[in-house]
Amino acid sequence: SEIYARLWSRFPQLLFLTIITGVIFLMGFAALIIPGLIFMALYCFAQFQLYQDPKMRPFWDVSLYLSRSSILVRKHKFMTIAIIATTFGIEMLSYLGSASLGSYLGGIFADDFARESVSLLLEVSLAMALGALCSTWLAVYFLTLEKT
Repeated sequence: SEIYARLWSRFPQLLFLTIITGVIFLMGFAALIIPGLIFMALYCFAQFQLYQDPKMRPFWDVSLYLSRSSILVRKHKFMTIAIIATTFGIEMLSYLGSASLGSYLGGIFADDFARESVSLLLEVSLAMALGALCSTWLAVYFLTLEKT
């Protein structure tokens, strides 16, 4: 309950930080895929850094967490980029695989609504399961980096 209370007290800052990192990632992917992956690798631990900071800061003051994440990652940049690229690849493959499987299984149903529902259910289920796996993987990697 202490963890949730701490997270809830930082929710506005966490939300703002998530929006900022999302915009940075989108700009990187708009430039091309590679800059997006590099930005994701540099700033993937910003939310972890926010949680670990013992001092409460104004919600708009997120540059500290972005720079801490980038400093942590630069020590192990190639491994972090490889992990982010692998995570990205797993998510893309899960999307393509679930869409293909949904279309195949949806062919059993004559009704368009049932076909689309099966496809959506598979996509969402697989994305949630693999998203949780990838998030856990990143959290464990973050804790490992913090110890080194």
